[in-house]
Amino acid sequence: MRKLLIVLGSVAVLSLAAIAFFANTMLARSALSAGMPSVAVAILKPAAAFGDPQAMNDLGVLLHRGTGTEEDPAEAARLLSAAAELGLPRAKLNLVLAQRPRCRIEKTDNAVFDMLEKMALSGDVIAASFAAECFGRASGIALRATSRRGVSAS
Repeated sequence: MRKLLIVLGSVAVLSLAAIAFFANTMLARSALSAGMPSVAVAILKPAAAFGDPQAMNDLGVLLHRGTGTEEDPAEAARLLSAAAELGLPRAKLNLVLAQRPRCRIEKTDNAVFDMLEKMALSGDVIAASFAAECFGRASGIALRATSRRGVSAS
């Protein structure tokens, strides 16, 4: 009985943490939409420090761009890398974009292309567009990705 209570308590705590992470992300995005990027940064910092991969990703993007805060490419890369390691697919793409400005990727960089292809085939239209635009050999990927998401390819 004691073990069951411990398990149930742990599940409750994890559920509350997930709700808090989601709420922070939504608050930060609302602040950005309202033209208050420094508020978004203030909301995201504690969540990112606590290990929320979405907050790490969003804060990393803001730090990379210098939106609402000083530009800090090293911290942006650290946060995006940590979020990617935690399994957030968007963070992987953002890390590539932060490290290699749009289309300044060697056409022979198969590791980057393979990552973009995998993301595109899972339905990430932005990754598909990036692959098609920058590699010039991915138009089929873009079409398959958009059709999986129900988006018109035209």
